[in-house]
Amino acid sequence: MQGLGGLLLATSFFLPTDGCIVYSAIPAEAAADWIKDPGFKKDLVGFAGFILLVAPHLYGLMTLVLALRFVSGNRSGEQLIGRSMAVLLGATAASVIILICWEMRQVYLGVEESLIVVAAVIASLYLLAALARGVVGLLHLRWFGSVCCCLAFWLPCLTTFFLWLTDGGARFGLFVSLGGAVLIGTGAYAEAKIRCGRGWLVTLGQLACCRLKLLPTGEPRCTKCGYLLIGLTTERCPECGQPFRWSDFASLKKDQ
Repeated sequence: MQGLGGLLLATSFFLPTDGCIVYSAIPAEAAADWIKDPGFKKDLVGFAGFILLVAPHLYGLMTLVLALRFVSGNRSGEQLIGRSMAVLLGATAASVIILICWEMRQVYLGVEESLIVVAAVIASLYLLAALARGVVGLLHLRWFGSVCCCLAFWLPCLTTFFLWLTDGGARFGLFVSLGGAVLIGTGAYAEAKIRCGRGWLVTLGQLACCRLKLLPTGEPRCTKCGYLLIGLTTERCPECGQPFRWSDFASLKKDQ
């Protein structure tokens, strides 16, 4: 499900999608026009807008790559992709702050703008917390990224969204993007619910607070980074330094 969502979100980059940012524009064409602009590299605000344009689709591509690696059994590079995903989402949050503050530079921020800035700051803190949680954090990033994508595509267009239903399909890529984001979020939630063995409300709460606690996988692994602990003589993960106790894994032997 997450792989299909990533595919839809990534390919929507080449479909009429971002009617909220660039009216009736295909994101790939808008991005190319931005890059060709001689002042693009010097314009911080323009670069921030460029990041907001391409970030959801890059996030979808990363999710697709992770899903393909999972299916193929090649789990190498997960941490690198996770860090890249966190950097991408962090850059998106920073871009939101830059654009809001720039647009309101001559007047005080209103209530709506202030709430958006606060939300972007909270999102940045969430990303830092997820980044520090290793393999579990990657699941948080997939879920959180899908929520951000849904909000990015839905909220700015809320007043005109239903009018687009009769728009002759001029922005059909928007629906593809929304569908992809929803699939990723639903798949990440379902994965979290299965892997933590809790109810739907507890699972959502743990995802939202970046405090997901997974069930044992049948092998003694570090709870922070997922490193396999078999053969160690000290009770400390050599990969990330997280301390542990062998007694915590006693139940694994009973279940096998």
